[in-house]
Amino acid sequence: MFPGIWSAKSRGACLVTKITGSLSGRPKSLKRSRKSYGEKLAVVPYASTGTSYSKYKVSAFSGSYRIFSEQEFNKVTDTRPGKSPGFYFMNYTDWPIAYSIDQLGCLYYGIVPTGSKGKPGLRKVDTGAVWFTLRMHIQPDGKSPQSDWDCVEPVADLIGDVAMAIFTGGAATTAKLGAKAGVKAGIKAGIKKAAKGITLSMVKDYSKEQLGKLLKKSSSVVMYGQYAGYPWPTQCGTMPRYAITDGPKVFLDRTGNAYIGQNVPFKVKKTNTCGNKMMSSSATQVTGEVGVFKKAQPKKKKKKARRISTASKKIKWFKFKGSLRNAFIGGGRPADKKRRLKRHKYAVCRGSYKKGIHPGKVHRGKCYIGYGGKEIVLRSFEVLSKRGRGNKFTWVKLRQARGKRKVIGGKEKNRSLAICRGRYKGGVHPGKLIRKKCNFGYWGKEIVLRKFEVLIKK
Repeated sequence: MFPGIWSAKSRGACLVTKITGSLSGRPKSLKRSRKSYGEKLAVVPYASTGTSYSKYKVSAFSGSYRIFSEQEFNKVTDTRPGKSPGFYFMNYTDWPIAYSIDQLGCLYYGIVPTGSKGKPGLRKVDTGAVWFTLRMHIQPDGKSPQSDWDCVEPVADLIGDVAMAIFTGGAATTAKLGAKAGVKAGIKAGIKKAAKGITLSMVKDYSKEQLGKLLKKSSSVVMYGQYAGYPWPTQCGTMPRYAITDGPKVFLDRTGNAYIGQNVPFKVKKTNTCGNKMMSSSATQVTGEVGVFKKAQPKKKKKKARRISTASKKIKWFKFKGSLRNAFIGGGRPADKKRRLKRHKYAVCRGSYKKGIHPGKVHRGKCYIGYGGKEIVLRSFEVLSKRGRGNKFTWVKLRQARGKRKVIGGKEKNRSLAICRGRYKGGVHPGKLIRKKCNFGYWGKEIVLRKFEVLIKK
């Protein structure tokens, strides 16, 4: 997360003896009824007999907040002995677990390995003494899918591909997952005895798509507002600890056939009290859904995508294949050097979702739309072209669009969805017109604006 920064042009020859401050507003992850996670909102001032230090920062500290000099902060956040702040993960499952510790992006991420000889796989992560969102899911190949600014949601098809490759590789490769061998060689009854009540299915009887959906559904969990523990001098003796347990279990018979147990929910639980007073409104335990296999069905022929009638049949859309050279640009966001954000242009797109076709914006190779209060990401979509005789457009306010030919970008149920755009958070975002309001997706939510522009044909 990039901090807010203030700097002075000159300080002269003066020595700093005191710096005070105060907080306002509330964290975005909290509901409107709460202003904090349980900490005091007072800010402890910086005090000195006189120092020439020039860099200072505000950070969570021992139940409230405090202003530190840069030198002092580096000292109090030294967690090399294994004390707080930070996170300590213990993996008791049969799978490598991908984790990310997020704020505005994936600040810390990696893999918690499987354990061996009855001991859990361990991972220690040093962080600052602030609040984070923890995300975890099964990653069969043990390779982290995250990047510094892309908090990747697990993709069922990819997980299924990797898991199926491991299972079909025989006993040697499946053993890497901690798979348990059956009691009787080559006899399914031996496997069932080892599983003790777990519902088992032979993996080869199912498709890799089904396997991927099962693993994704049963192992993807999120824990909001997790505090990394107190800083010096009130550090915890150990970091906040999280035990990762259960989830789909893997079994082998002596002939190398793989079986997977379906009805054991994936769990992540905080096991000590370090930092609990600072997260009174946050969960300390989460449980994934129980995924269940269904028998493979014969593949159905894909239905052809529905064509959309627009203000003019001459309006051209093209299937997105990686290039936006001929795209109609409907909005964008300027560069922000302080927040290190690059300039972006938003092309107008449309894609199928929930028996409808919805207009939105293209960002980083995906189409983002608003639906049901959430931001939906589509990977297969069309883009409005800027070329063609019928593709001459202009933006006007809603009242000026009366009697004009609005450009229709989609349809759901019994209504057409015209293309609109609105200003929000320093950017201009294309979306869809519904009941005299402009709807579009932004940072996981569906935003609804009353002031906006509508796209019409010239």
